[in-house]
Amino acid sequence: MITLNDYLYSGDTVLKILQRYHNDLKEDAKKTQNGVDMIHCNFLLQLMELLEHNDFLTSQSQRLREFYKYMSNEYPFLAFTFKGRIKSLIRAEQKFNGNIVEHVYDYYAKKSSFPNITELKQEIGPAYQLGYEKRQDKERSRRDSIPSGECTYFDEAYERGMLLQGLDLSKVDVNMFGAVNNQLVNDGCGLYRGRLILPYEHLSRFQNDIID
Repeated sequence: MITLNDYLYSGDTVLKILQRYHNDLKEDAKKTQNGVDMIHCNFLLQLMELLEHNDFLTSQSQRLREFYKYMSNEYPFLAFTFKGRIKSLIRAEQKFNGNIVEHVYDYYAKKSSFPNITELKQEIGPAYQLGYEKRQDKERSRRDSIPSGECTYFDEAYERGMLLQGLDLSKVDVNMFGAVNNQLVNDGCGLYRGRLILPYEHLSRFQNDIID
């Protein structure tokens, strides 16, 4: 099984970690015909696009541009910037796997069977945005309710989540990240706490006050 934890000790950047994790998981998913891991790969690809700022900025730039023009016209003496935040890699990975665990558990509790790939894909898509942190304490009780070995998707998602919950951040070796312990963390790359999108990253074209 390919897990994020395997890539956190090489000194790479978060983006490089994502690329390696995505590529290896995709290759393994093709070999094993694991449809959930293919969905997982698409999720990781979305995170990479956010970090690279390509598709994210392209999709948002026109909205920001129109709003910036409106504010400049309506409030010509007002100085302002935009802020945004990209969720951390570790928390995003926890949420994705946590939602698989939750959906399989709920499905099994109601039907005494397991969902197929199509059913998992329709829940997983928008659901990873939900507050997974509030559900972490339920993971072990869900594990006890699902027979081990009966559902590969559940087993792998649960194990990935547990590995991340037990991660010793002080031993992680990621570029621009350091931790004395799991409470005292210096996260300059967005691995654990998320990364702030600086104003110039999505408004640089407007900083010279030239408006069409």
